[in-house]
Formats: sequence, C-alpha cells, structure tokens
Amino acid sequence: MIKSLSAENCANVLSAEFRPILGHSISVLLNFAVYEKYKDLRKLALITFHTLIQKSISNSAWNGTSINPGDIFASFLPGISVNLTKILTNDDKVNRELIISSLRLFRVILTCTLCDTSGDIQSKHCSNEQFIVFRDDEWFEKCSTKLVPAIRKIIFTLISHQAHEVRKELLIFCKEILLNCSTKFLRSSVDAFLEVPLSMLNEDDDYDGNCKDLSALATEFISHFSAAVLNSSRTLTDVIFDQIYKFVSSFPREMRSLDENHIAAKINILNGYITCLGTSGISLIMSMDLYRQRLFQCLIDLAEFDYKSIDRLYNFVKPISDTGGDSADEDNLKPLFDVKRKKFKHFNETRTERCLQRCCFVLGSLCDKNVLLDFLLDISRAGNASALYTLNCILRGIKEKTTNIVQILEEYLARLRFPQPSSQLSKIKAQIDKEMLTCQLLEGIGVLASLCCVDYRHKFINETLFVLIAYSGFENYMVSQTAKNTMQDLADTFDYTCINHLIAENVNYITNCVNIKLRHFENIDEVNVVITKILNITNLNCLPYLERTLDEAIATLDVNYQSGNKCLFKILHTFVKVVYNLQRTACEQSNDVSHESTFKMQCYLRNKKIAECLQIDESVETNEEKESSEEQEERVEQEAEASERAKSKLPIYASMILKILERCKHIISHPDVKIRLMTLDSIAYGMRVIRNFEEHLLPMAHQLWHPLVARFKDNDVMIIMSAFTCLLAMAETCKDFVRSRTLKEVLPSLIYFLKCEAKRSYRKDTPAYRFTLNYKLQLQLLSGLGKLANDLLITERDLWTLVDATLPYFSAKQPRELQKAALNAFKFYIQIDPCVCWYFLMQLYNDRADCDDYSGLAAVNFEGWQSDDCKRNVNVVLKEEYT
Repeated sequence: MIKSLSAENCANVLSAEFRPILGHSISVLLNFAVYEKYKDLRKLALITFHTLIQKSISNSAWNGTSINPGDIFASFLPGISVNLTKILTNDDKVNRELIISSLRLFRVILTCTLCDTSGDIQSKHCSNEQFIVFRDDEWFEKCSTKLVPAIRKIIFTLISHQAHEVRKELLIFCKEILLNCSTKFLRSSVDAFLEVPLSMLNEDDDYDGNCKDLSALATEFISHFSAAVLNSSRTLTDVIFDQIYKFVSSFPREMRSLDENHIAAKINILNGYITCLGTSGISLIMSMDLYRQRLFQCLIDLAEFDYKSIDRLYNFVKPISDTGGDSADEDNLKPLFDVKRKKFKHFNETRTERCLQRCCFVLGSLCDKNVLLDFLLDISRAGNASALYTLNCILRGIKEKTTNIVQILEEYLARLRFPQPSSQLSKIKAQIDKEMLTCQLLEGIGVLASLCCVDYRHKFINETLFVLIAYSGFENYMVSQTAKNTMQDLADTFDYTCINHLIAENVNYITNCVNIKLRHFENIDEVNVVITKILNITNLNCLPYLERTLDEAIATLDVNYQSGNKCLFKILHTFVKVVYNLQRTACEQSNDVSHESTFKMQCYLRNKKIAECLQIDESVETNEEKESSEEQEERVEQEAEASERAKSKLPIYASMILKILERCKHIISHPDVKIRLMTLDSIAYGMRVIRNFEEHLLPMAHQLWHPLVARFKDNDVMIIMSAFTCLLAMAETCKDFVRSRTLKEVLPSLIYFLKCEAKRSYRKDTPAYRFTLNYKLQLQLLSGLGKLANDLLITERDLWTLVDATLPYFSAKQPRELQKAALNAFKFYIQIDPCVCWYFLMQLYNDRADCDDYSGLAAVNFEGWQSDDCKRNVNVVLKEEYT
C-alpha cells in the first residue's frame, strides 16, 4: 500500500495534520520490531518502515520549496535510534536477516536526517510547526553527543560477527554515512565509522577465502574516500589527523592489555588510516615533527622484541646451500627472517607480524623517498633492534631504485663489528641484545640491495660481501643463518645463480679485503671464516688469487707466533686440506680421461694390426713411410722433452703447500696441543699433495723428519697418534727414502708400546677400556703397521720384530677390534714374506714347525698369554692366505 501511494497522498502523509499519526505509526512498527517474538513479523515491520522512508524521500512532490522529510523524521530520531540499537546490540542470538534489515533502516534514517542542510532555507521558516526540527550546528552537535555512543556500541558488537553478510552490511552502513552525512556530525564520529572499513582492509587474512570481497570493497571505498572527500574537505582532513594522533599516542599503552586479535585489528586500523591519508596526507605528517615522531614510535613499540624467548644455539652452523632458492611474487610481504621466527613482546602469531609488516610497507610506499630516507638515517644511527626491524619493513615499501641508500648502508656497516666469542653468564643479556641488533643490520643489507640502482651494484657487493661471509660463520645460529639469507637475497637481486656463484665471481675483491685485514691481528677471527668459505668453493684455477693471501697469513703468523689465537694456524691447515681435496679430485678426473685414452689407443693398435695382416707385401716399405716414421719419432722426443720441462716447473698449488710445510717444521713443537695436532695433520695432507714432485718432496721430508720423531716422545697420546698418521703419509709418498730412519728411530718405541700394552689389554674387552687413549693408540698402530711395512719395502729380518709385536693380539682374550686390526696387519706381512709369516703362525699353532729350516728366526715369546687362545685367528689367516 505504501509503495502504491501517489505523490499527493505521500505529501499528505508528511503534512502537519498527519504527523501525529505518522509518529504513532512509527512507534507501532518499532514496537513490533523490538518486542514481537515472531521473527517474520519483526522483519516485516522493519521493511514497512524502510519503505515508508524511502517513499517519502523519493516523492517527486518535494521539490525544494516544501518541507524536507529529513526535518520531519529528525524529530523521531531519538526513539528510532534507541529501538534499533536494542535490536542490533541484543545479547540473544538475533536472526541475521533481522540485523541486516535493521542496519539498512538505520542507514536510511541517518543519511536522511544527518545530511548537509546548508541550502535548506524553507526548514528555518517552518521550524515553529509541530514535529519539525531545525537542523542547525547546535542540533548536529547535540545529536552527535547522543548518537555516537550508540553507534560505537553497534559497531563493536557487529564488527566481529560470524556472518559474512552482516559484516558486509555494516561496511555499507559506515560507507553511506561517511559519504552522505554532514561534516558537522562526522567531526566527532568519523573515527567510529572509519574503523569498520579500515579494519576490513585485510579481511582475507582474518577469515576464510569467501570473505575477500569485503577487503576489495573496503579498499575501493578507502581509495574513493581519500581522493574525493579528504581532498575537498579540509575540516574532515583535520579531524582524521587528530584521530591518527590520538590513536598512535594511546595504542602503545593500550596494547599491553589487549589480546592478540585486538592488537591485529588495531594494526589494521592504523594501516587503514595511513592508506586513507594517501601520498599527500603522509607527506603532511612527515613534515610535522610531533606527528611523525609519534607515528614511528608507535610502530617501534609494536615491534619490541622479547629477548627472554630467544633460543641461543651455539656451534651449530649449517653450510651454505649450493643452490639458489626460488623467488616468490610476494617477497615484499614475506617474513624478513625465515629460519627462526622472531619473538615479539606484545604478540606471538605470524598473522599479527604480517599485519605490522604490511602497515610499514604501505607507509614506505606512500612517503616521499628522499624525505623518508633522511628520517630513517637518524634511526639507523642510534636505533635498537626493534627500531631497525621497523626501518627494514618500511624500506621494503619503497618502489623506486635509488642511490640515496648509500648513507644508510654506511651506517649499517659501521655498526657491524665482528664480535669476539664470549661465554660469561653476566654478559648474556647484553650479548642477546647485540646479536638481535646484528640480525637486523644484516637483514637491512638485504633490503637495501633491492633498492640499489644498477650503477651502484658492483660497489654495493664490494662493500658488503666480506662482512656477510664473515658473519655466516659466526657461532650463533640465528646470526649465521641471517647472514646466509642476506647473501641469498643479494644473489637473487643481482642475478647470480647461487651464493657460491656470487662469491666466486667476486673472489678477487674478497681476497684483497682479506689481505688488508690480515695485517691487523685483531681481525683474524673474521678473516679465518672468509678464507675457509672461499677455499671451500674454489678450484685449482682460483688458487692464484689466494697466493698473496697465503703470504700475508704466513707473514702475520711469523709476527704473532706466540699469541694464543689459533685462527692463523687454522688458516694454514684449511689451505692444505682444501688443496689436497682439490688435487685429489683433479687426479680422479684425469685418471678417468687417461683410461678412456688408453682404451682408444688399444682399439687403434688392434685395428692397425688387422690392416697390416691384410697387406699383400708386408716386407716392402716405401720412402714416404720411412719419412713419416722418422717424423713421428721426432714428435715423440719433443713431447717427452716438453713433459720433462713441465714436471720440473712446480705448479702454484704445490709451491703454496711447500711454503706451509716449511713453517710446519717450526710450528710442530708449539706448546699448544691443538696447534700441534693441526700441524701434524697439515704435514700428512701436504706430503700427499707434493708426492709427484720428488725433487721437492724428499728434501722436505728430510727437514721434517727430526721434528716429527720428537713428537713420538710427546706426553700426549693424541700427539703420538697424529704423528703416526703423519708417518704413514710420509712412508706412502717417500717409500724407502725414510725406511732406515723409521726402523731405527721410530719403530722400536712403537713395538715396545704394543708389547707392553698387549699384557694390559688381555681380558679387557670392556667399554671402559675401549674409551682409553692407550686402546685407541693400540688400534691405530695395529691398523697402520701393515701398510707402513708395505710402503717402506722392509726386508725379511726387519719384518720379524713387527710380526712378533702383532702376534699377541691374535689371542681371543684381546678386544675384538684389536684382533681384527692384527689380522689385517698380518695380511700385509704375508705379501712381503709369506715364508716368515708361515713359520710364526705354525709356531703359534702347534709344535710341528720345522725350526731347523728357520734357525735364524727368534722364537715367539708366550709370556703372559696362552698360544691356544690364538688358534682360531691363526686358522682364519691360514685359510684365507695359504689355501
């Protein structure tokens, strides 16, 4: 019936005579909507009221000369707002359709009664009539005072409603109010209405995937509101500025009592405010010191770290991956530290961290980059870890490449000082703070790399790569992984395939930095990490870059020999070990090639022989064939001479090893046990590297011999074990050159030790004994004596003493591992002289051995052990080697 009203009848409804009836009708409809239990009837009452207002507003009879319907319905606004607030904020579960109808009705009432009345003159003349309200500034102020608390209550109740349709209708409700109501009303309530679209900008993060349209709708409205309303209304802009100032001033204090969801919602609102202001608004904020300081301090307080929750994992550093990671499209919003998520003081969930990152990202994207970088430079100079985290998030929002990052990069590098390891409990808190600060500085380098322009890339890498490599080997897991992540960011940004490719392409610069820092002994810890990393990814072709580095390391070692720092010795040890691995790999590859060449040559000779057999006259040889054969002989002679000259010329890797070995003969007697162990290990690797250069190998073995023999008299068993390993390497490379001196100066003491310890290890196959150093030395000697005898090419008589020292370990009462080692050693002895070994085995097995044939051999000494215990192991050797 209301929809079918004519214009004349509709005008009569709004006439002065009919207004009491209209007010009564509104009261009846609202009573039905609030108190009726039948939900369909309640919904129908709201729809009827909504239709009445719409018909009144759209009536063509009102042409600006008659009374504005808003003036009439404004007189009923208090009762309407009270009843609709009851429906919308009822604690009982209200039907969602009823809530949506109430919101639509309330939206129409507010936009009708609170619209701008600056051009409405007729209402002023009719203000004395009954049920007519003159909507002046005073009325708007009183109305705002009464309505805003109710509206805030409605928004607080419905903003987190489970139903998507309710939240969407609430968003439309606030949107219409903000676009159509007068600024006189919005001056004190704009923050309440803006809270809804601002909090729904990231609706897809908080709810399921079906709610993404809310985020799109809110984003569209905020963009429109920022462009159309704020730019045209200076008053509303000032109001929003004041609201932002109040928000960022109170939020750091309020978040201490808020739960996780409310903190995330508040951050989204702050993000919405920043988005709403746009480029011009943010530029204005950046120009006002007080506003700017409060905004950035609010973000820094939000990002405050919880140092008590940080796990400290020392001495567990994963190696850098050889392959680069794939870059995602949403890298700007990914967590800045993926290996171990940061712990924040005021929130724990990753979703809240992403909200904070997004807020900083939007701020960085809207600010003028030059003004922003100038302000961030001050933060980078004195900011703590939380401030630097915020700074890095903001820097990610800058879209344009620039060279203005140079000063921030310099500040970052100036604050990065490679710390000395410390384990004092009193300094743990300060150390955690310093490590978190270091992580943020390292992450910041990766962010600045993404802003680096093309012309500055090479210089950027030169200034940062050495520092990143040094921190990638730091003892703290969190710091080292952050440095590796940053290097991966550099590799991805500057189009390198992986981290190793990045280092290999810039090895010349890195080695130059290493050479400079080696001259200052206080930098030796970070230099050790960098050299180790470079050596681990290089090949023999890169060693010329490291030759000068080795010279600098040796020179620094000569000056600081007595210092307690082991890094210089580690550098030399790393050099030798890496060169050994590279040389061994190269030899394996060349062996594969040589096998292939040999196979091809055999095929060629076989085919040539077949061809020669098919010839009719094999005895006739033409002059041309003689000339060609002579040319081939000359070519072979020339190739032989060239190969001899190549052998006489020492490769660069061999010359580097010789330099290290020359220092080893002095370092081998160092008072520190660990340094002596590293030196012996270096000698073992170094001798194997130069094994093909006999003219240098043998003189070096002669120089190292007497210091090496002295180590067999060391009080530390570990040193004796390393010395024996070194002796095996020397025997393997020098062969009979060290045979006589080994038999005279080394083997007697080792054989005496084996004989004495054989009595102590008898019947001691227990875990306790197997953990002793003497047992480990026994095992190492028995495992290596056979190979040593084979490499030294010892004679029969020299073999007797070795056999005599090994046989006691054939006893079944000896530890099992010692028995196995003795059996393996005896197999080497049999290769040297099977007859002597047969005699000793048979003498140990029974009395049937014909001792007259071996009258020059000494008898086996059975003192302290029974020969019957050895029969099982003797049978094993006889079956495997003599059958």
